[in-house]
Amino acid sequence: MDQMNTFGILQAIQSNTTIHNFKVPPGWMGLMSMISLAAWIFIYECIYVACARKLTGKEDVRFSTKQKIRVGIVMSILCMLVAGFMERKRREAALETESFVSPVSIALLLPQFVLSGLLEAFAAVAIMEFFNNQVPESMRSVAGSVFFLSLSMASYLNSVLVNVVHALSGRNGRSPWLGGRDLNANRLDYFYFTVAALGVVNFAYFNLFAHRYVFVDVGSREREATERLNEPSS
Repeated sequence: MDQMNTFGILQAIQSNTTIHNFKVPPGWMGLMSMISLAAWIFIYECIYVACARKLTGKEDVRFSTKQKIRVGIVMSILCMLVAGFMERKRREAALETESFVSPVSIALLLPQFVLSGLLEAFAAVAIMEFFNNQVPESMRSVAGSVFFLSLSMASYLNSVLVNVVHALSGRNGRSPWLGGRDLNANRLDYFYFTVAALGVVNFAYFNLFAHRYVFVDVGSREREATERLNEPSS
């Protein structure tokens, strides 16, 4: 999520921002993540849930917390892969024309911003639901603050990662992947692929360890409580 708010905007600045005689402000690209987030919530709540209930005849058709987090992590990996390939195409076109601004249209960056919004719709929303519904009531306020604390920690860790990648990639006199004000002189695509690889590690970690702490989904817990209330007393 943090990459699109930083390097994604830099990509937009060095792309052709003209679409049908309209110049798109690079900062507007961040709106696509919010639009895709809002669109998915509408599709999920108003279309998917209603249609799935009619087709299956079941009340509980929502994705489980584990499923949402898994899909969110996969979305994060896809987001970085798409961003990496789009950056490679943007950079190569800029080098061919020997210009600071690439002739590649800013519209080609839309998929990575959409995926960024979808990963927030799945993973971030699911984690917030987990904190609010599956921790003891006495810890809900603390859990809510931990969620936003984790986002701020991720931003700091991203800065550390950028510095580490810059230092390691620039060893032995080589040109570093990151640094300076011109993305055309960097290899941002390699950095994106590195973040995607970390996403794969994150996916493995969640499936091997972290998923064990997502005990029972909220829908399943509510059904069990309803069934106990409806059971005839002995």
